[in-house]
Amino acid sequence: MRFERPSGIERADLVGKMNFSGPNEDQGHEAVIEMALEFTSEGLHWFHIDGDDRPVIRLPFRVATDRFKSRSVASRDTRRW
Repeated sequence: MRFERPSGIERADLVGKMNFSGPNEDQGHEAVIEMALEFTSEGLHWFHIDGDDRPVIRLPFRVATDRFKSRSVASRDTRRW
């Protein structure tokens, strides 16, 4: 698996072996992978999953921060409408 930041910088040290073969090749499989990543920039990040050194799937992950200006309690308009 490779992790790609919006800047195009990749982290390719997320390596491991998995075997998805079995009697029911037409059924889906599930993989749970624990990893520690720090998202330092907003934008579209990608997880690239490769099998036998060829691309299998790309998974998008969008990071966005919510920017808003909060008002203090004292400055709130307390009138009822």
